[in-house]
Amino acid sequence: MNFFIFPVVVAILCMGCENTVNHLPGGISKTDKAFFDSIRQNSDTGFTRIIGAGEFYSAEQYYSRGDSIVSKIMKDTAGNITGFVQFRKNIRTAYAEYYANGQLKGKLLLDSLGRFEGPATYYYEDGSIRSEGVYNLGFFWGKWNNYAPGGALVSTDEYDTNGQLIHTVTTKR
Repeated sequence: MNFFIFPVVVAILCMGCENTVNHLPGGISKTDKAFFDSIRQNSDTGFTRIIGAGEFYSAEQYYSRGDSIVSKIMKDTAGNITGFVQFRKNIRTAYAEYYANGQLKGKLLLDSLGRFEGPATYYYEDGSIRSEGVYNLGFFWGKWNNYAPGGALVSTDEYDTNGQLIHTVTTKR
């Protein structure tokens, strides 16, 4: 059973943006409100745009001209931060997506071209690990382990160097 042929829940970070999550006891990562407040305060200009006539979410966009940084903070209709993306000189340097309770959906690194690169971990809403593996040049690569909410290994997927699924081994329980 393959849970992650395409990365639906993506996440985090690289190039000096590690402060977007606060590591709490038990390994649960949540939004760091101070980090987002600092983006608002240190930006030259910003605005909020409502997406879907307010029925879906809003997007706050901030510009820091001196550093050529554009930051976008997405919120649901309840005002919970659900996503974050940052660009420096038009290259994505950070990306995060959160559950409504503030729990990070995934953790990974980006390379200098804005592609997912290196070890990655995806989480359930309670903070337990959902899947973990490695990205190479923006593609799934090698073995990815998929876990049940209780932490039991459910399956292992293996990908080739082009991100194509080679096979899945389901763990017997």
